[in-house]
Amino acid sequence: YEIYQCDWSSDVCSSDLLYKQQNYLFEFNDLLLHCYTNKLYPHCSVLIMDEFQDFSPLQFEVFKVWADNTKISIIAGDPNQAIYGFQNSSPQFLQDFEATEPEIILDVSYRLPPKIIELAQEMILSNNYLSTYQSHVSIDREGSVEDIDLSEIEIDPDESVFVLCRTNSMIEKVSERLREAGIVNCIYSRDSSQSSVRREIDQYYDVIRKLLNISPDYVD
Repeated sequence: YEIYQCDWSSDVCSSDLLYKQQNYLFEFNDLLLHCYTNKLYPHCSVLIMDEFQDFSPLQFEVFKVWADNTKISIIAGDPNQAIYGFQNSSPQFLQDFEATEPEIILDVSYRLPPKIIELAQEMILSNNYLSTYQSHVSIDREGSVEDIDLSEIEIDPDESVFVLCRTNSMIEKVSERLREAGIVNCIYSRDSSQSSVRREIDQYYDVIRKLLNISPDYVD
């Protein structure tokens, strides 16, 4: 199937497939391909698919099989929130989908204050999938956006601060700069238990550095 191609050499793909078959193992895409190949679908009258902007070609083909066997299909998504392009996903499936009913635009944000919404809209102006509507907010406070030098940042010892980054590599750099500034921090992720152990070790190191007031490079 063109919608699910292996990018490796044929020998590697064959070995990988054989190994999974012998050990009764399935990856997520294997399950999707099984559904698509055998035209499997849930028996329901209403189908609701969220995060449609992150659908891959294979997921979209599975959706079409499901939608053909459902009375009502509802899809939801925001092209500007697409984040899985590295997995061959594309917001184009959402943009090109021909609905039989008028679309409903949810143009009120209940998450972010105005200042952050304004900055986000400025940053995505170059996005080809930019929505044509303007978001409105229901939050009273204005919010704020600041350029911060992590080496000069000051945080109240009794205050907790949450830092969110787009990629793991970015959060690693932020964490390193905070440590250099003497600010105790730890990284939370959904990785393996090994990273959990590493996180605990980093926490202990940070506490030691803070108590002894020593350089972050002293403990390695």
